[in-house]
Amino acid sequence: MRLSQHECAETDTLRGAQQSIERFKPKLAISLYHKPDDLFEIILHIKEKFPFYSCYVEHYTIHSEETALYCVV
Repeated sequence: MRLSQHECAETDTLRGAQQSIERFKPKLAISLYHKPDDLFEIILHIKEKFPFYSCYVEHYTIHSEETALYCVV
C-alpha cells in the first residue's frame, strides 16, 4: 500500500500549526494508525506542547485499525 503525500503528516502538521492551536484551541481529531509509533509519539507531543487538551483514543469506523486521537479543551 502506498500512502499519499498527506498521509503520515500528523506530527508535521501539529508542529506547523502550533501557534494557531495555542491561540484558538480547536478540537482535534488526529489519525494514530499510519506509523507504528504514532500511538505514542503523537499523544506525547500533544501532552508536551498543548497541555490544555484532554485526550481520548477511539475508533471512528468499524475497522479496528482506524484509531484516532480526539483532543478537547
